[in-house]
Amino acid sequence: QSSSASKKCHCQEINFLFIVFDSILLLSLGLGTMGQGIVTSLVKANIPVVALEQNLEYLNKGRKAVMLLLEREAMKMEEGAQTLDFHNPARLQFTVDFDLMRDVDLVIEAVFENMALKKEIFHKLSKISLKKV
Repeated sequence: QSSSASKKCHCQEINFLFIVFDSILLLSLGLGTMGQGIVTSLVKANIPVVALEQNLEYLNKGRKAVMLLLEREAMKMEEGAQTLDFHNPARLQFTVDFDLMRDVDLVIEAVFENMALKKEIFHKLSKISLKKV
């Protein structure tokens, strides 16, 4: 049994229901519409996330969209006396560097439906010595 499995877990609704642990670092592959929603939901749930995109153009476009979504969510939360800490790099990182994936606990693949691209990504994943995934 892994050390993270012995931690108290709770359920979060993140576009679909799945179990997460209190201190999980997630990687979201792809910042299209689905990836943006996943990243936004994870940050709202106070789960640290690394958002990976294939190039700087897509990364910057996705980052801009995610930050706009989070700004809107932060304004809504402030009305209820809550805060949303999404400017903290420990909470949210954007990158094109696959090497940052070494420290993640879970990978969520959200790239568009292109089998060749998916195979390329999983091939890259298999070359990286992921510590927990």
